[in-house]
Amino acid sequence: MVTTLSSTGDLRSLVPSVGSATAAADVVCTEVADARLLNGTWRAFLSTGTENAPSRMIGNGPWVNLDGGTVFLNRSALTLGLAAGGGEVTFETGEPTVGTRYFWSGTTSTGQASATRCSDWTSTSGQGTAGTVSGFTVVWDSQTPDLCTSGRRLLCLEQDLPPLRLSPRPTTPRRLFVTSLTFNGNLGGLSGADTLCQNVAGARTLGGTWRALVATSTIRPGERALRDGPFTLLDGGVVFPNRAALTFGLPTTLAITNELGVPVSNALFWSGASATGGASAQTCSSWTSQSGSVTGAIGDTGTTTQRFSWNGGTDTCVTQRRLLCVED
Repeated sequence: MVTTLSSTGDLRSLVPSVGSATAAADVVCTEVADARLLNGTWRAFLSTGTENAPSRMIGNGPWVNLDGGTVFLNRSALTLGLAAGGGEVTFETGEPTVGTRYFWSGTTSTGQASATRCSDWTSTSGQGTAGTVSGFTVVWDSQTPDLCTSGRRLLCLEQDLPPLRLSPRPTTPRRLFVTSLTFNGNLGGLSGADTLCQNVAGARTLGGTWRALVATSTIRPGERALRDGPFTLLDGGVVFPNRAALTFGLPTTLAITNELGVPVSNALFWSGASATGGASAQTCSSWTSQSGSVTGAIGDTGTTTQRFSWNGGTDTCVTQRRLLCVED
């Protein structure tokens, strides 16, 4: 599958807590699959200076599309990018890629590492080789290297490995709500943001322990949900089937409610997250600033670009915005 989300050549920003660029890409591939309930363990087709992309794949195939049609008969076909023509590589949603879609690969037509790899996927400077998916054709080196500031997708392949998760699953449902109250960017850090969520929930006698879904420079908002979902409205309706869907902003409904259970459309909330659910640099100085010259990234419960998106843009930290709170 090809991910619907894209990233610059610094793939570490996708999952800052992991550290390694390829490990971060692998986590994203697995979590994107999780968000669509595809399960399994997935890796990104990426070459580095120490490892070629085909050698990162576990197993000898065949690799099939989400409908079961064979795309690559075996590892040799995968290495050379020789699609079998039995199925189109689709997005994780199962939807066709429609035309040409580019993904970071750092790989040549012979399955070797190319010379341009965005400093092994740790930089937004320089260039990185992008492969293409167009119809039934998959070609690793068909494009002139892209600038590492470009937003490119990931090509993800399922592995012959036991499932890898960043959090245990399954677990019981966890409620979430958007606060009716608004706050400036000085939330008192992560602990202060959690206290605000707890106080709002306590004022409505919701019970439970609550945390704010806000990022820092190293923690994605979704990682602050300590347990997997499903994550539900106060009345039990499922919003996100699991933590991966929560991380990437892929809800089953736009009917997000506040702590009163009242639907709130187009609610802007502090998130500190990028459009891919990763941590951004805009976190109001780790949620300790209410300065008009410092910014924080916001989410929007009503955006139509990804149905629900962490990335509603940025606001100066003097602005009043809501919080998205999740039950621990």
